[in-house]
Amino acid sequence: MLELKLLLCYCSFVAFSLSFLIKLKLHRNVQTLKTLSVKLSNEYSGESISVASKNEIYLSFEYLKRLDERCCRLSSRESEFMLSFWSEALQCFQIYPNVSSERVSITTTCNSLSTILANPSHWQQYATWDGTNDRTSSGTDKISLSRIIDSILKTTWSLDSFQNPVLIHTLCQLNCFDKTDPKCLSAYEMLLKRRSRLVHHRKQPVSAYLRYQNVRALLALAENDLIPDLTLLDPTLCTVGYALERENIVSFDELCRQLAFYRSGDNANFDVIVLAYSLLSYFETSQSFYLSKFARGVVPVTNTKIIESALSVIFQSQFSDGTWRKGEPINSIGNSGTRDIGNNYVFFFDLLASVLGSIGDARPELLIPYLPQLERCLTWAETNIQKEMLPDIFDPVTGRSYGAVVQGWRSNHLGSGGAVGWCTSQVFLGLSGLRKLLRSLITSNILTEFGGQPAASSPATGGVAVGQQRDWLGLMDADLELAGQTSSLKQELFSRLLQPLERKEANVLLSLKKPAQEAAVMELSTLSPIYSAILFGPPGTAKTTICTSMASYLGWNFLTIDTACFLSEGLQQIASRMSYIFNRLKALERTIILLDEIEEFCLDRENPNLTMESRMLTTAMLTQLNELRRKQSCVFIVATNRLRSFDAAVTRPGRFDVLLFVGTPSLAARTKRLAGKLKTASFQKHAPPESNSESNQQRHQAVIDFFEQYMLRRWDELRFLTFAENEALLSAVIDLAIRNELAEEAMDLRIDVLLRTATIQGAVKAEYMASERMSRV
Repeated sequence: MLELKLLLCYCSFVAFSLSFLIKLKLHRNVQTLKTLSVKLSNEYSGESISVASKNEIYLSFEYLKRLDERCCRLSSRESEFMLSFWSEALQCFQIYPNVSSERVSITTTCNSLSTILANPSHWQQYATWDGTNDRTSSGTDKISLSRIIDSILKTTWSLDSFQNPVLIHTLCQLNCFDKTDPKCLSAYEMLLKRRSRLVHHRKQPVSAYLRYQNVRALLALAENDLIPDLTLLDPTLCTVGYALERENIVSFDELCRQLAFYRSGDNANFDVIVLAYSLLSYFETSQSFYLSKFARGVVPVTNTKIIESALSVIFQSQFSDGTWRKGEPINSIGNSGTRDIGNNYVFFFDLLASVLGSIGDARPELLIPYLPQLERCLTWAETNIQKEMLPDIFDPVTGRSYGAVVQGWRSNHLGSGGAVGWCTSQVFLGLSGLRKLLRSLITSNILTEFGGQPAASSPATGGVAVGQQRDWLGLMDADLELAGQTSSLKQELFSRLLQPLERKEANVLLSLKKPAQEAAVMELSTLSPIYSAILFGPPGTAKTTICTSMASYLGWNFLTIDTACFLSEGLQQIASRMSYIFNRLKALERTIILLDEIEEFCLDRENPNLTMESRMLTTAMLTQLNELRRKQSCVFIVATNRLRSFDAAVTRPGRFDVLLFVGTPSLAARTKRLAGKLKTASFQKHAPPESNSESNQQRHQAVIDFFEQYMLRRWDELRFLTFAENEALLSAVIDLAIRNELAEEAMDLRIDVLLRTATIQGAVKAEYMASERMSRV
């Protein structure tokens, strides 16, 4: 019996062991299959299994802000590095520092000018279009871009396939391409002669890099309206539109070929440099407004899937240090040989700057998955700064040389040596593009988090779009009393905020370009905009609408922060939430920020009934507002119905630039609004027969005259009607006019009904009248 029990126990143990081993093997097989699946997925799709979670990390405010700060640290040294290559004698930027030369380095100078134009706010301190009588803070003369252009124009142009497109693109950027000058015409003709041709199919005579430079030059000519008259040119040449069409077809074909080589594992034929510049040529030609207008249906809509796939392959092909392999040479000699020297291969920061300036500028969301790869490039720039001392002075006693220290970068394809001018300018151009991308992503994330409105796209012609102006012009104005003088709310906001900001933004770039009218540039530089305001007044006076209209006029983003934003994590977390919100607001640029009804965080600290927590919140809010004002990268506006409840430190002079009372619409604004509504009103249905001959214009004027007289008679009480109530009043006037019942008695009945539920009455009316004279500028 005992032996039987032992046998049963042994059998049970064996069965359990076999079952466990089978399960373990199955588990391992499943894990192996999962690992293999992940590897295959990564290999063929280029995507991680946790793309969404990784994107969240890369798009986090902290990550983006950290990258932006690193870019800023390097970019802040841009003038320090690049001015080492400046030659005062030749009025140009040189390839190597402190090397005597008798000729202008056109390509290096053009690269440097593009870098300066990409970071105009930094270079305003060191360069202007006309440097006469302008000096830097250190007392040295500012660089004159006009004298640089003169040096370039006086130099002999080689018109080779490398120099020519870069030169034309730079001249277009600075408004210096002369459509009638024989030298410029020759350069333009060479540009067209080197266009892509379908007859060459996949053996184009110039590299993908040079074809892209040609595209940039052609588009610069088209977009700046600098295309020469055909009568001045060789009649056998094609047009710009035709050349761009052909490049679009050739680049798309080469783009698809390179993707096929990569996906099939054909490393012998795959070339990441050819892929990248074919992508850029295809993207820019297919996105071009000029080409889409001209192309007669030849060029299809941009294929976003192909672009995404190409970007994935480009960044998968990147080395761990941020560089890419040499790829196709820039220039070839004859039919068989190539110039196998370092500067004949694309410097990877040149490629990076092109991607960021093209795709990153137009479609920044496409580069979000590749932020870690872009960070590698940034790390390379931080860790590969070349330093050398120029031996200006030699001490025979110590045997040491003393002189200026030159810093910059050198292409990864060049041998050992010091910094090079064109490499240094290309790194800074790439950093400017990376900063623009990061700030675009930061702004987009903040607006999304707090429900803000992104800026409308800028018009192709530049300046303020008609639609943006319409929002502001259609806004009803209100009377304003300032130090005993009568003004208007819109007049003060336009003259002190909108116009100066609009002109300041234009002046930053215009000061570096050849001006169309020199006097206009001088006028722009004398205006100083405001960056903060308190708009106070009763409810219903359209304070929020005023702010959104200003954002629309400027083409800026708009964001509202109210009490609910600060209370979203509970009363106990208000202080930390305040820091969280303001850290993000200080990172914004070109945004109108409306702090709506935040009275509870700015209460008078002298009030004995106020708790210690409320006093501390007021102090914290004052600190945050002061820091936001010092940034001067956004305009922030506090809107309130109760200005007199604010702490004295909030409203004292110096805390906010202006305090403006927002009242109800003026009589002139109400009359103008009525005139606009009458244009769409129909009087035909209820018009009596004897009035058929009366013109609409005469009837409209009669209604307007009656309205003005009636409003003047009862203005002391009707002036308190808000914007919404005024709309009801105007509707009543038009309705009575259409029915031919417009008379004082009928109007009195309508008005009496309206006044019973008016917003501004009683204590609100008393507060209104007490606040009317509290505006300050």
